[in-house]
Amino acid sequence: MTVKLIRWFFGYVIFLIKGNRLEEFINNCARTGINIWDIAKTGEVICAKSISSEYSNLLKIAKKNGLEFRIEHKRGLPFFLQKYKSRLGLLIGIIIFLLNLNIFSLYIWNINVKGAENLNKNEIINVLKDLGVHPGALKKNIDSAIIKQLVMERLPQISWIAVNLDGSFADVLIKEKHEIPKLLKDNKTNHNIKAVRDGQVERIETYEGTVIIKPGDSVTKGQILITGSLSDDSEDVSGFADGKIWAKTVRKIREKIETKYNIKINTGNVKKKYEFKIFEFNIPLNFWENIEPEWENETHCKIFKIGTIELPMKFYKHISIEKIDSEVEITREQAIEKSEENANKMLNSEDFKNIKVLEKNSQILSINNEEFYEIKLKCLENIAISE
Repeated sequence: MTVKLIRWFFGYVIFLIKGNRLEEFINNCARTGINIWDIAKTGEVICAKSISSEYSNLLKIAKKNGLEFRIEHKRGLPFFLQKYKSRLGLLIGIIIFLLNLNIFSLYIWNINVKGAENLNKNEIINVLKDLGVHPGALKKNIDSAIIKQLVMERLPQISWIAVNLDGSFADVLIKEKHEIPKLLKDNKTNHNIKAVRDGQVERIETYEGTVIIKPGDSVTKGQILITGSLSDDSEDVSGFADGKIWAKTVRKIREKIETKYNIKINTGNVKKKYEFKIFEFNIPLNFWENIEPEWENETHCKIFKIGTIELPMKFYKHISIEKIDSEVEITREQAIEKSEENANKMLNSEDFKNIKVLEKNSQILSINNEEFYEIKLKCLENIAISE
């Protein structure tokens, strides 16, 4: 991060070199002490970056090697100041900004948690916050060794943790404990695989336990399919049951056909609130009245950056929109089309992700003077559930 800021401060150029003596050009730059970086070669063209003060030297080397040299972009503070040199107030603001940036570098800007699988990242961040590690904390006050010990005491699910201060960022790397299932010795407890729904058994995959059904059998919801109960001559021994039972099942998706339904209409009343956040401090830029709970709220956040580096400053725009219910009436044909669309959305949802549809039929039903669009499915699915 420091190198990027230095380059930006002194200014740099992005240039193109074209010709067939590109390697010689790079070697000459190295011999003369000209620093170039981010070198990308495509055919007989090289794109690279260098400090702007080396422009004349780069041009000389290019001409000496018979290469075509062209500046593509100019980046950094000198070019920015040149563009806005007539604006004294802006220059003063930039100086103040750079001074603040230097002060900010003494603090933690952001915390990145990596390695969390089952643990919630926000839970880890909250524990770190209680221990003094949070955006706005002075880096010199943070003892990584003590923090690691205290975090593991508060979160026993963690087997290993590292807290690395990289510039103004705290990278928290964790490894979670993976518990090994304990074998239950309680003879009074059985572990079985049961049917989660009715179906006709098609295929059986047994990993543990004793299968008490066979392909072709019809089973009902809650019926034991694989038992973990083992018997010998003297006593019953409790064990584990595990496996998959693939069965043909029947599923139905039913959507009510309604020619009248409510939608939200925007009344045109909008309230906005702006906030500026530095580290953990919120600074309101305007105020608004209390908002009714039924209003629709949304928040937009802009994170300030220098290149790819995130600054500890955010701008929030909160918008609250008043919407009221309004009844809409459509034709029966449109209502059927809408119900069919909703039913097909359910069919394409996560609930049917691991289910193979063998046959699909649809119909319109009339139940208690109400109409429904129904999709009847014949499926092949795993109906086994452990209990």
